[in-house]
Amino acid sequence: MERSAFRKRLLAGEVLTGGWCMIGDPYAAQIMGAAGFDWLLVDMEHGPVPLGTAQAMLTAIRTTPAFPIVRPPWKDSASIQVGLDSGACGVLVPMVNTVEEARGVVADARFEPLGERSRGGSRTALAFGTDSTDYFRHGNDWTVVLVQVETIAAVESAAEIAALEGIDGLFVGPNDLAGSYRVPFPESWDDLSGPYAEAIATIPKIARAHGKAAAILANDAAMGRRCVDMGYTVVGIAIDAALLAAGARAEHVDFTG
Repeated sequence: MERSAFRKRLLAGEVLTGGWCMIGDPYAAQIMGAAGFDWLLVDMEHGPVPLGTAQAMLTAIRTTPAFPIVRPPWKDSASIQVGLDSGACGVLVPMVNTVEEARGVVADARFEPLGERSRGGSRTALAFGTDSTDYFRHGNDWTVVLVQVETIAAVESAAEIAALEGIDGLFVGPNDLAGSYRVPFPESWDDLSGPYAEAIATIPKIARAHGKAAAILANDAAMGRRCVDMGYTVVGIAIDAALLAAGARAEHVDFTG
């Protein structure tokens, strides 16, 4: 794949649908990648997927057309840099609530002159099919950096965060955001109301105003379509563990009755 293709498509506003990999198995990740998603996220925060397994999953996803993203376990420097060094095309950093925290993400995820990411490791250069020198020179152009909007504070800071050079998009975590607004996570976008609904609706406008992507995780394809209609262009619509559970329930037969 062309090294900067994912970032170019994302910043161009192309609708990119993806899935969540939480099971922590390279074979499962490869199956997800072969299903036709534009991108897949390896979840080290809520999986939880250990580092060695995450590296193997990212390698497996790279055998498919899907672009691999990693969500580190937290927004600290070590987690972000190690996640990117594992060979991902992008990073999704959780719980970024202020512009100061977003600046920290840029510092950790971008090489100079934008940031202070350490020039270490060879796995990422291998994943991009190049050498370390070339990756250090062009890595900022090839790597997608997304931050999660999961609290009221993050919504209030969204415009400042989106304005930062080095941030490529705002990714709404609708479940945690609902918790911050003290409302239940809606079963359908038809159930949205009040300040929570206003927050969901305003993030795409803020992102678009700054030339950045608006992203979100939806319950299913129907909710994902509603999100696209609202202006979101990066939409997660499937979680591997949930798909396995639903498939197992659908196939279960009790032969004893």
